[in-house]
Amino acid sequence: MIPHMLLFLVTASAFAQVSPYKQIDFNWSYTPNLPVCTTRLAACHLGFTIKDITSGHVLVGPNVLTRSVRSWAYFPSGGVQYGTHVFELVANAYTTSGQPIDSTPVRVTIVVGAPPSSPTAFKGAVQ
Repeated sequence: MIPHMLLFLVTASAFAQVSPYKQIDFNWSYTPNLPVCTTRLAACHLGFTIKDITSGHVLVGPNVLTRSVRSWAYFPSGGVQYGTHVFELVANAYTTSGQPIDSTPVRVTIVVGAPPSSPTAFKGAVQ
């Protein structure tokens, strides 16, 4: 089963180069069709992985996002940058022969718009 994901941005104080958001909340639903992994890693569901596709980094894996976890808060260093961010969530499992396998990724894109530019159309009058 493919997981479904929702994202929420939580506000923080504004910084010069970052948006007023300090974290990104990931929330998803998932119904596993394999038993939980135990000492034998075969035909089982291990957990989840969230990747930041924009930077190419894995943010968190199944050692933290275990089978029962359905939400996680990401606190980027310095806050959430303005711009477009792409994330993927996959369910991690093992085949009957013990080979690692991932679900089809669920990809989400968020756009954090820059603040409006300073006004440029001032009108002056001689005093």
